[in-house]
Amino acid sequence: MSDATGTVTTNYGFKTLDDGDRAGYAGINELITSIDTNLEDDTFVADMIVLYPGATPPAGWTDFDSTITGLQASMAVTGYIWIKKN
Repeated sequence: MSDATGTVTTNYGFKTLDDGDRAGYAGINELITSIDTNLEDDTFVADMIVLYPGATPPAGWTDFDSTITGLQASMAVTGYIWIKKN
């Protein structure tokens, strides 16, 4: 939270709130987004392959089904694709 004046957390570097800080929706949303980004970065590493619901991979991922012929068919999965982290 850019306008927080408290101490910084050890693991993710989030600023905490001091007694006089005001926690508005923008600051709280920034914190939530930061947590989401950090968890994504720490959970999914480059070249990781996962099964994803949908037909189009999200940003930062590549459709891996097309690189291995018959992967989805051999796994008997419908409505999902195999994706690889860029």
